[in-house]
Amino acid sequence: MNKITYSEKEAACAIGISTRELRRQREARNITFLVKRDGKKILYRPKDIENYLREHYAEYKSDQIRKQ
Repeated sequence: MNKITYSEKEAACAIGISTRELRRQREARNITFLVKRDGKKILYRPKDIENYLREHYAEYKSDQIRKQ
């Protein structure tokens, strides 16, 4: 069974950034997130993580990278 939501730490790890940077991205409204009704927990859906990666990273094939 796939996870439905990820914690802040899990989401940061999946993206490859620190939790502090993930908070900055959230505050800048660069990534979508969920807040539990009690307001004490922030969660991220897999599609939110995928959208963030698609919008903020470029995908290259190995033959497209210039060697120096």
